[in-house]
Amino acid sequence: MSGAPYPWQMPQWQRLQQARAAGRLPHALLITGQSGLGQDEFALALARSLLCHAPDPEGRACGHCRSCRFLAADTHPDLRRLEPEEAGKPIKVDAVRELSAWSVLTPQEGPLRATVISPADAMNPAAANGLLKTLEEPVKGNHLLLVSSRPAAMPATVRSRCQKVLLSVPDPGQAVDWLEQQRPGEQWEKLLRLARGGPLAALELAGSDALAQREACFARFQALCGGAADAAKVAAAWYEGPTEQIIGWFASWLGDLARLRLGGGPGQLENPDLVAALQQLGAKVDLGALMKIQERAPAVALAGQRDNLNRQMQVEDLLLEFMEALK
Repeated sequence: MSGAPYPWQMPQWQRLQQARAAGRLPHALLITGQSGLGQDEFALALARSLLCHAPDPEGRACGHCRSCRFLAADTHPDLRRLEPEEAGKPIKVDAVRELSAWSVLTPQEGPLRATVISPADAMNPAAANGLLKTLEEPVKGNHLLLVSSRPAAMPATVRSRCQKVLLSVPDPGQAVDWLEQQRPGEQWEKLLRLARGGPLAALELAGSDALAQREACFARFQALCGGAADAAKVAAAWYEGPTEQIIGWFASWLGDLARLRLGGGPGQLENPDLVAALQQLGAKVDLGALMKIQERAPAVALAGQRDNLNRQMQVEDLLLEFMEALK
């Protein structure tokens, strides 16, 4: 069991450890940042640090004490992890009530308890409201670590009662060096761009056929723009794939089109390998309409993820709007 955070997380880690040493560590933290930066791993590393009997000078769990052995076996009585019962399902109020009842009990292995709630934005309204009392009336020694890459999807009442810990996208050089150590020989620079700079997201993409999927999706998009395909068929093809990821690619293409229209060069693009095709499209698209479509794309991904609406129809609507924006 490793209690260490990732290299790009060290600035945030060190600040929290300094606050802990000074007795000023907040009882509730919201650990956030774009997906692929390791928010869950950071939260668990911090929970292990809090519960370890002999953390090292940098605050990392020792991995050897009685508490760390419980953590390694996933049987620590003072650590709770609250997550959906199934992927894509909400965290319900009963689970939060059980957590609240547990949080007031006396810790068994030391003075502290830790709870990791991930993703915290999965709490339904009743669950979020149920957590408010625990946030407003903290029990001494009880630490709540909420994790979310979409904090805007959480109630403001919950967000405002947590101190935000924002994990930043690492320098590309640092990220590539780390990734090369994990899996040598991949197209890390391209994969990092696709992952919006998130090393863990890039590592996941390397184990998939994401590059080939992206090329196929862009080819369909080009065919649509050239009149060789219709929006319904393209939306259906995109819907059969990893829809949220595809919408993310689509949004990045829109962003690059906007950058090109505003005078940006290839070096400013998220998709520099597609620059020739994007330049051709950028000369034809209305900038105002493009910006509106770009703003809508994340909302389409979020709506489909949260309430299982007909994403295919929503994607088709986005594509039709883009076609109308072409001059």
